[in-house]
Amino acid sequence: MTATAPSLRRRLLKWLVLPVLLVNLAGAVVSYQFARKPAFSALDGDLTDAVILLLEQLEVDGNGRLWLPTEADYLLRHNSHDHVWLAVRTLDGQLLFGDEAMPVQEITDEMRDGHTTALRTRINDRSVFMVGRLGTVAGRPVVASVAQTLSRHTAALQRMVLTLVAVQILVALLIAAQLLWAVRRGLKPLERLERQLDSRHYDDLAPLREEGAPRELGTFVTALNGLLLRIREGARNQRAFLDDMAHQLRTPLAGISTLTQWLRQRHAGDAESAAALAQLQAATERMTRQTNQLLTLARAATARLESPPREPLRLDELIGAAMPSQLSQADGHGIDLGYELEPQTVQGNAFQLRDLLDNLVDNALRYTPRGGQVTVRLRGQAGATVLEVEDDGPGIPEAERERIFERFYRLDSGIHGTGLGLAIVRDIATAHDAGIELATATGGHGLRVAIHFPPLVVTPAEAS
Repeated sequence: MTATAPSLRRRLLKWLVLPVLLVNLAGAVVSYQFARKPAFSALDGDLTDAVILLLEQLEVDGNGRLWLPTEADYLLRHNSHDHVWLAVRTLDGQLLFGDEAMPVQEITDEMRDGHTTALRTRINDRSVFMVGRLGTVAGRPVVASVAQTLSRHTAALQRMVLTLVAVQILVALLIAAQLLWAVRRGLKPLERLERQLDSRHYDDLAPLREEGAPRELGTFVTALNGLLLRIREGARNQRAFLDDMAHQLRTPLAGISTLTQWLRQRHAGDAESAAALAQLQAATERMTRQTNQLLTLARAATARLESPPREPLRLDELIGAAMPSQLSQADGHGIDLGYELEPQTVQGNAFQLRDLLDNLVDNALRYTPRGGQVTVRLRGQAGATVLEVEDDGPGIPEAERERIFERFYRLDSGIHGTGLGLAIVRDIATAHDAGIELATATGGHGLRVAIHFPPLVVTPAEAS
């Protein structure tokens, strides 16, 4: 997965949290508008009462001028937060009483019907709310107006907005936290599946557990298990093909080898024919060995996918069964092959472990000069089992010890080989969860190959 791959968690949070934030924002705007209207309605009512009081309290002096009693003037103008203007004008706009700064108010149909008219305007560069009403003073029709600045009103609206914003932020945070928790909890099954896959060995094709998986993820797990089943079936078919191919190849090769031996006996007196037949015999043996190793390597690879049955088996008895053929091979090379075996039980597949043992011993015999020694050891170590094959041959330089497990890699030693023996050993050891250790032999030269098998785990069914 690349670093720029989209995150499902981030997508879900974006799709869930963003709409919630937008809805919260819209709710705050709507709430503000709903709260703002009653606030202005209250101000409108206060100023309407004031303009009615103004019309009721106005009096005419002896000179015909309008005046307002001190108590009424104080009652109308006194405001600890805002400035108030009063004005009484004739219908044509002539000021009869009050503040000249007050704008002339247009007479509306509402005013003609006996109602007040409210509007937002400015006086001395200050925003005000003004209410006007038609009335009569001393039998004379007039327009009375009262205006007030919006300081207290604006402060109240600001407090309301701050309260709304704080509440909306708190609600948004609570919802976001709940959504984050819900998304994390919802993705838990996917994370468990991820851990289950990450903890698997690359050749483990056992079905994934579907217990507890939600329905949406269950279909994915079912599809993945179907894929694993098809891979196992493919590995099983490939193994069957390899077994059939092994039989088809070994039969003619064995026939060629037998015929060559018969011809060598028949033409033993003819030196030229005997030499040619000896070369043919050697080439046939090399071809047989290489074919066997290729088939063994292919079977080991498919066996990792197919997971062949394993059972507790006595590795010392398996080695004992292989002794006759290995001792015969060692005699042919003029090498002293010895065994130091302790009774040890491992969990494994007998056929694969026999291939592992044969390839380890064959590799040691090939690279050990005549007169040398090869020792096979089997011992216990901290509850585990260690299989060692040690020789006193030329050994392997440390720089090349990792490369010898590569397929077809051969040391430049003039020894005929396929370069597959230790590759087979590695694959079989990996299939048995065993580790491989290469070291210099005890005598200071030669090679020691150690296979560390894990401790045997006995199930209750096996124990009973």
